[in-house]
Amino acid sequence: MRRAGLLITVALAATLAVPILLGGDDALWQTLHFSVDGYLAISAVIVTSWFARAVKLHLLLHRLNVYPRFGWTLATSLATDFAFISTPGGVGGYAASVYYLRRAGTSVSGAATITAAEFTFRMASPW
Repeated sequence: MRRAGLLITVALAATLAVPILLGGDDALWQTLHFSVDGYLAISAVIVTSWFARAVKLHLLLHRLNVYPRFGWTLATSLATDFAFISTPGGVGGYAASVYYLRRAGTSVSGAATITAAEFTFRMASPW
């Protein structure tokens, strides 16, 4: 569980640091003029999205008869998201997804299938 907490902390820090490092200073200053209610609403949407993606991954793993703890699935989901945003073209997300799914106990083909299904769901998403 300690490793999961560290992964979540790194994912949260990267979520803030990567856009700023890529030249998002102006956007940061613009967001300082949001109301507290606006920040709370945005935060709620972000956290809901994190949990929804983790639930989706958890259900896909269950279809392959792999039963990790939900905390592990959430940490894997966040780490994979970080790999998508921190590598050129997001290609690191696919490798991270296969790696972590293999560590969960899936076969290579199972990990590739879940990764492909996740990609399909991402592309079908309206946002």
